[in-house]
Amino acid sequence: SIFGEAIYPDFNFYCNVGISVETILVSDDGCVKKFMRMWTIYEDWCTEGVLVEHTQVIEIADFEDPEITCPSGGTFYTDGTQCATEIMFEEPETSDDCSEDLVLDISWPVGFINNWSGETATFDVGSHMITYTVYDGCENSATCTFNINVVDQTPPVAVCDQNTVVSLN
Repeated sequence: SIFGEAIYPDFNFYCNVGISVETILVSDDGCVKKFMRMWTIYEDWCTEGVLVEHTQVIEIADFEDPEITCPSGGTFYTDGTQCATEIMFEEPETSDDCSEDLVLDISWPVGFINNWSGETATFDVGSHMITYTVYDGCENSATCTFNINVVDQTPPVAVCDQNTVVSLN
């Protein structure tokens, strides 16, 4: 419709109506693209002039979190000489619709690795919950967690003092 008058199915009211559109990219910072679209409706035969001009602003922004799938975790063992072990973190599966460069942070109750790039960490014997957080270029984030267990492989060693006498009464 034009000015509230239906142009379909009766086209006789407006002679040669035409529509033109021009779209200009105003800004593109990676996370937000802004376009300005100028619409012009004109009549080219009866009155030979512009009927309506309208400017539309379109903004496309990335508010979608990336996707992340954590590794399954597992059980790790000490080497028999100490009560801790060094663990190489597995890379999670990640994806994002808008960003190619994703940043991964790894945290656990007593540690944190910012922008992980293959670093390892030492864990004491016990169960540990690991949290992976992935960020896209627009600071959207997603997390996942998994558990690892560190099992002590060091056998106990009896230490005896040769000169100690214990009496049982």
